[in-house]
Amino acid sequence: MMSKAVNWAREQRTGGPAEKAVLLILAAAVDGSGMCTMPTRLIADQANTDRRTACRILDRLRDRGLIEWTAGAGRAPSTYRLPVSALSRSWGSHPPLQHS
Repeated sequence: MMSKAVNWAREQRTGGPAEKAVLLILAAAVDGSGMCTMPTRLIADQANTDRRTACRILDRLRDRGLIEWTAGAGRAPSTYRLPVSALSRSWGSHPPLQHS
């Protein structure tokens, strides 16, 4: 699945290099359904940025329709979903995640 997700992420117009980096980080971590659970701090570290900037980037990716996520409770990591399972911009069998 990683190859399909990464290939999908490479083809997306993200708005800038930081957004592309974060999308590729998520794409490398997704499972067969296009989902992954990852702490924001880890995303920030891998993108070579701070946590607040990573959160702004994630917001921009969500606003572009490239990701959905649900925030983890307390210090729990967030769950992210990329629409790679159907590549047709369909979210497949999973209902939309609620952003909190």
